[in-house]
Amino acid sequence: MRQTFLRPLTHYYTNMRKLTLTNYTLEGQSSSKNLVGLLNTHILRRTGSYHSNEGFLNEVCRKLSTKNSKWIRVGDNSESVVIINDARKEIAQHGKRFLITTGLIYEELLQTNRGHQDYDYQRNKFFTQDDTSNAREIGGSANLHLLDLLWHMTEGKYDAVEITTEWVDKDLKDFFSERYRSIVNKLQDDAHDKEVPRILKLGNDYFAWGKKEDGGTLDWTKRKRDRDATDFFEDREEDYYGREYDMVKEYLEYRRTLCYSEDNDDYSVVPTSYKSWEEWLSWFLIENKHTPRSFSPSIIASEYGYADCNLEGLDLILGSRYSTTAQYKKIASSQYKRNQDWHCDHLNFYKSEVLKLRNQMLGKSYYE
Repeated sequence: MRQTFLRPLTHYYTNMRKLTLTNYTLEGQSSSKNLVGLLNTHILRRTGSYHSNEGFLNEVCRKLSTKNSKWIRVGDNSESVVIINDARKEIAQHGKRFLITTGLIYEELLQTNRGHQDYDYQRNKFFTQDDTSNAREIGGSANLHLLDLLWHMTEGKYDAVEITTEWVDKDLKDFFSERYRSIVNKLQDDAHDKEVPRILKLGNDYFAWGKKEDGGTLDWTKRKRDRDATDFFEDREEDYYGREYDMVKEYLEYRRTLCYSEDNDDYSVVPTSYKSWEEWLSWFLIENKHTPRSFSPSIIASEYGYADCNLEGLDLILGSRYSTTAQYKKIASSQYKRNQDWHCDHLNFYKSEVLKLRNQMLGKSYYE
């Protein structure tokens, strides 16, 4: 079999537009905690475990001089990983830099199915047998970070992206790509415009009620647990145990803390400077905002019809208290009780994104 090789690295440095990034932590990921780790374990199909000698499924990857399935050897012999936007399927080591083309990344994602099907409930007409041992990793939530970087590469018309192997323990909160960033921003902005007036009104109504309870002047030094707000919530839409009331109680505690005197060890101070309820609420929502990179890929997929988003209101702004954020849609039902129905999943969404990215790389159009 004839092998083709990448052009010398100097070509990509002198004649191509390149983006350089420092290796960064992946928000909300317990495994492959940084981008280089993700590239090392979550994009190449393996035939065995991480440390087995069985190696890779793709013949292109078998020329790598590695004893296990981790193709990037982080340490003294490595400086960076370079992703090259090229339709050829290539992977190589050039000095202290590891090179891989988007053509190979796209093929690996597209060729991954459901992995080994070792149980009766997994074996049905919907899923073909797949020898990919790390299908769960490739189809896991972490690869949304990879797709985000590939879209950013495409949007910025970069020919290559270089990521240094030195790990900076710093979370990136926002997406690189406008494609994913705009989806999350719109969801959160719409929720913010809807929820903030309602929460402000709840707080103002509560303070007015507390003012009557305290005989005409609201006592900011009173502990929140000393206020029985059961009557206040009796005829209201909001829940006594809801997150809206939690914010009101947080503001009460904020105002109470300002009244504390360390000298006298009491609450005799009358503060002259403090945030109003509206100012404090704006600050609180910014400080506790759910970061875009923490959203599940299913939330992004819901924008393109692959899932139904279950989040609304404050759950979109502050994050959900529950694990279910979006439900992937059912494609087909199985008539066999021991077999699973076919639902979309992260991998289906990833493949659709890869097809669009590949079409753009080849100068073709695509449908959303």
